[in-house]
Amino acid sequence: MGSIISCVRNNQVLIRLVARVLMSQLGLNFNLDQWHSARYEGDMETHLQNIRSIATDLSQTDKSQIKTQSRCVFICVNTYVASNLTLGVGPMNDGLNVAESMNKREWPIFFIHNPTQAQYLEWLAFFLQNTTTELITYYTGHGTQLDGTDRQEESGKDEAYVFENGSEVECLRDDDLQKCVVKNKTNTNCKCVFLSDCCHSGTIWDLNKSNSPQNCLSISAAADKQTAKQTQVESKEQGIFTYYLFKFLEEDSTYTPNQLKDNMLPYLKKFDQNYTLQTTTPSLVDQSFL
Repeated sequence: MGSIISCVRNNQVLIRLVARVLMSQLGLNFNLDQWHSARYEGDMETHLQNIRSIATDLSQTDKSQIKTQSRCVFICVNTYVASNLTLGVGPMNDGLNVAESMNKREWPIFFIHNPTQAQYLEWLAFFLQNTTTELITYYTGHGTQLDGTDRQEESGKDEAYVFENGSEVECLRDDDLQKCVVKNKTNTNCKCVFLSDCCHSGTIWDLNKSNSPQNCLSISAAADKQTAKQTQVESKEQGIFTYYLFKFLEEDSTYTPNQLKDNMLPYLKKFDQNYTLQTTTPSLVDQSFL
């Protein structure tokens, strides 16, 4: 693809087309204007207050206040400010869904909203260094593809998370995510699960590289060439992948990643999405997710 801006502008057209398809498939009886109204429904500050009630807001926290964790969840929610990027409250609903589910299991939860690329990497490195048993990271927001830089991608493209830094758009490439994991995951025995609910996220952690550390697992909402969808589910705008992932974990928390794939794929395929696994330790896909 071209620049991220052109990619996102094109996605605004795609969003309208997807809206019509989703409403048709789900049998929804409201019009497109009502769909867009619902998409941006809700006050962002209220949503932030809700997630702050069960998770630590890293934008208001100093690293010295956080002790080493046995296990924890690190949530990044990107709703964006710029009009050509904004995703409304959907990603916030996704982040809250994850936080509520893991709070029931008494996991320590940390979140950051609309960070810069540097802030995200700084906190990612911190949790990789300071979690001893199991770390779950969750990203929701835009994902994109860029021309590859190292010629190691079969497609010739790099996958990337998308961040804002003032008026600038920043793309955090898969190469740099993987380098951060290699540099900072010094505890070989710590299990790291990287969840991505965004477009083009299939191999976004590049765990297939030979120097990737053991006990890492990536689960993504879409293959590298696919987009990830948001829609109205249970009266809330939210990501299809996140909704079904935690719906099935609520039903049975002992599901393995492979069992989750079997349960989720029939639903994801209706929206031209996949459930994409990458791991550095193959046995992880047949062990309990939680």
